[in-house]
Amino acid sequence: MMNRPPLSNRKLLFTGAALFALLNTLPALEPRLWISLDGRTIDAELIKTDGDIVELKDKEGRVLKVPKSSLSFGDLDYIAEYGPEEKKSSLGSKPAGKAKVPNPAKEMKFSPKSVKKDAGEIKLGTLSFQVTETPRFKILTSKGVDPMDTAELAERLWHDMAFFHASFAGKFKDRRMAIILAEPEKDFTELGAWYVEILNAAGNTEPAADLKSRWPNSSSSAINLPADLAGQNGLLTEATVIRSAGRGAKPSPLVDSAKGVWAPFRTHTLAGHFLALQAGGTSSFAKEGIFAIFTGHAFHKEIDLTGQTVTGILHQETGKKTSAAGGYDNGKNWPGELKRRIRKGELKPSLITLFASSSNDAQPDDLAMAYSFSRFLQSTPERHTAYSKLMERISTSRQVPDLDSIAKIYSLDDGPALEKAWLAWVDSNDFR
Repeated sequence: MMNRPPLSNRKLLFTGAALFALLNTLPALEPRLWISLDGRTIDAELIKTDGDIVELKDKEGRVLKVPKSSLSFGDLDYIAEYGPEEKKSSLGSKPAGKAKVPNPAKEMKFSPKSVKKDAGEIKLGTLSFQVTETPRFKILTSKGVDPMDTAELAERLWHDMAFFHASFAGKFKDRRMAIILAEPEKDFTELGAWYVEILNAAGNTEPAADLKSRWPNSSSSAINLPADLAGQNGLLTEATVIRSAGRGAKPSPLVDSAKGVWAPFRTHTLAGHFLALQAGGTSSFAKEGIFAIFTGHAFHKEIDLTGQTVTGILHQETGKKTSAAGGYDNGKNWPGELKRRIRKGELKPSLITLFASSSNDAQPDDLAMAYSFSRFLQSTPERHTAYSKLMERISTSRQVPDLDSIAKIYSLDDGPALEKAWLAWVDSNDFR
């Protein structure tokens, strides 16, 4: 509360309406970014709350009345902290009702007018890429590769992350993220060689050798751009490379040639990389749980947003040989197949086993379990709020917390209680 001069020794009487207005009118707060379900953003300060209506004042001094139901989870957390009428909700194993988790990626209103084509060129090594700009991305394309579907998908997935994770938008600040769509025969190969040279020059010889062996058989990769190149072009250092088909390209299982915005592999790749950006990276010595959390999330978004999956996991085997493994054939049937295998005793899920798994040895059952665990962790609004706290914990500790710690984030007693809640949810009608 703001400090006020002392009152004279007399009683003050408030009507009920006056008292309610006083309690719901807030001290002046700093402007912040507010995000709505339909994709709109605004810098404004919180003035007051009144039931389901939130009053905001923008930079021009205009007062806007916005329904709480249209605001992001981060906005609601902010209101819960500064709005006296708000109460925190429980995240425990008690039924959380049937409150529906919003789907901001699908519900945002995307405007093609927000995309600027022919926005110059960017050179990566000896390669030149055409630039297409969106509000938060620069899509770098080889000649003949269409950037438009990826531009819209990236903005939709950005909105999805920003809606559920309050700190995600701030990671971009005044920079954009590069998504590089490289044609498969020449540009993708040369780009890999260029990045291997950068890693070697920085003394990262082991990651360079690993990347060199994986790159020819991979369809995408996350890379870090040199700081000076990123700064000159207004980019984050984190970038995504996707092996993409241009006009007249020959079909290949390694090349992303899907048409339309909701391309499964692109959705998987970008959703996974965005979550990694939100979590801030993990230590190379802290691999426990990375597969369960990050790979599970990528498959979760791929299947739930596109209805299918085409993504295989690249295995790095002894002798630097590589192979790939996928999940169950039909993306829409992963819940049904997982339930069937558990109920028939063909599969005995264990969170301890799942957290010890890695992409290097993952089998179809492992992918399905990671997918189901990610969906469980984000299956209700309350659990989604806990999931955001989990990502913040990872960003500060640079490792996935142990199962007991994750359970406590979800207001459960310990790891076995978390496993019990997960398996009960998998067996329910909510997982389908």
